[in-house]
Amino acid sequence: MTTPLRRLFWLVLPIAIVALFCRELYTPDEPREAAMALTMLHQADKSLPTLGGQPFAEKPPLLYWLGAATAAVAGISPAAIRGANLLYILLTALAIASLVRPVTTNDGVFAAGFVAVTAYILYRTQVWFATDAPLVTGVAIALFGMQRAFTSSSATHRALGYAALHVGLLISFFAKGPAGWLVPGCAFLTVIALERRWRELVCRELWLGGAVIAAIVGAWLFWVAISPGGEQSLRVLLWYNLLGRFVKLEAADHLVYATGHQNTPVEYFFSLPMFLLPWTPLVIAALLKAPDALRKFGAAATTWRIGVGAIVLPLILLALSATGRDVYYGPVALGFAILAGLWVGAVGHDDDQGTRIAWTMTKIFVGIFASVCGSVALLATLAPAFLSVESVFLAIVVGVGTIGAVWLVTRRRGDERPLRSLALSVTVCLTLVIGPLYQALDHWLSLPSLAARVLAYTGTEPLDVYDPDETITAVASLYIPTASTAAITAPSSRRILWLVPDRSRWKAKTWFSFLGYRAAPREPAPPVILPTTLQDWTLECVLERPGGRRVAIVAPPGASPIAGVCR
Repeated sequence: MTTPLRRLFWLVLPIAIVALFCRELYTPDEPREAAMALTMLHQADKSLPTLGGQPFAEKPPLLYWLGAATAAVAGISPAAIRGANLLYILLTALAIASLVRPVTTNDGVFAAGFVAVTAYILYRTQVWFATDAPLVTGVAIALFGMQRAFTSSSATHRALGYAALHVGLLISFFAKGPAGWLVPGCAFLTVIALERRWRELVCRELWLGGAVIAAIVGAWLFWVAISPGGEQSLRVLLWYNLLGRFVKLEAADHLVYATGHQNTPVEYFFSLPMFLLPWTPLVIAALLKAPDALRKFGAAATTWRIGVGAIVLPLILLALSATGRDVYYGPVALGFAILAGLWVGAVGHDDDQGTRIAWTMTKIFVGIFASVCGSVALLATLAPAFLSVESVFLAIVVGVGTIGAVWLVTRRRGDERPLRSLALSVTVCLTLVIGPLYQALDHWLSLPSLAARVLAYTGTEPLDVYDPDETITAVASLYIPTASTAAITAPSSRRILWLVPDRSRWKAKTWFSFLGYRAAPREPAPPVILPTTLQDWTLECVLERPGGRRVAIVAPPGASPIAGVCR
């Protein structure tokens, strides 16, 4: 492993370890995905995961297969379930760094790989146990293979490049379905159009690999089709969850995806600077360089076109989508990591005014990033309501980490290329600062704690889960052994666990009261009103999670009281 790749590995590894193995499962996605991965361990038909006893056909099963495999080896825990994410992160960093390696300097190689892991949206996507993590890895490998296929003069290297492209496309499909091909497909067509490489569309390597992908995907689709409810599962996967993200389709309420996570055409554009933090100035400098680089010829120009192609058309299509979430931007952000690495290699060593401004602004952004993360982490670890010896120790770690991260940014050096200091500062921030913050959040937002409060009241009393969302279904499956994991929509003769449907959320002053920074009592939560189908039932216990979401234990008419503690 060469020097920039070795340096990249030793900085990315601790960042990944802290984010993957030092925290609980966080809502909204991780509990649901983890529950399906663990269910995959025991279900006979492994073509699709199940949730609440029903096939979950929104996504292909790669995440759940690998999550089940790591859990089978390392045990059932959040850290074990996320085991494969470590591989995703390291492969993504390696693929993007290797993509730019033939056409840039060592600093450019390191910059591309490091931004591909630590830019906010890419960090957020890859450390989360969700299907977007393997998707980003698949796209990174596909883009790497594309660059090699388009720029290699050797027939063997060209064939290997196409092989890597097809491996990446296969991973992307089994992570996210046909939508996983959006970014590599747009990048491929962009290079074809700008360089007029029309013969690439009929080359042997492209179609041979395509035939292999078609055979593997076709076999899996047939496996799904012959499973119970297979026809409906395919309709969800290939129709409702694909076209239904762009337009509203006629379907059952839970399959109308266009009504969830509402998007506006400008949302992704306005969010872009935040998505790329703390490397936003570096990326802006690269974007300003891109028009000039695109007018040139050669392998470096082709690599610039791949980066631009991974951004422009996918961003337009995402802007037109009816649904929008930050993680959808993860694969697109890989294009910015490529451009950042190319810029560092091409002009990052120059002493002109534009380059100096770009590095100075990047220093400022990294310094602000470290300061904000440190301030939030100190507020969390020193919260008066949760103060303990452990929390004070964590606060000391946060303070030392924040000071170290800021010092690395502000120390004066003759070197006008501060990439290494900035990368080390971000590494310190994402380990010594963010790690203690995760520990504090675990105490308040832990779903096992919520489940323990439910069990403290109900004991061994069996429960049904009534009209839940996916998170509550997952909590019941993961942590409440007395609860039926099959969701019901009509009450039975047993007590039910019910997610109160109000959408009220804590405001800042409520959070400060909860943490003990305000002496004033917290605002009372809205009253719980039972639905019509439960009017004759008894509301026994209401449990509120920090943030405002509440669950209730409701008893059927005539049920004997239980001696549990509701708190």
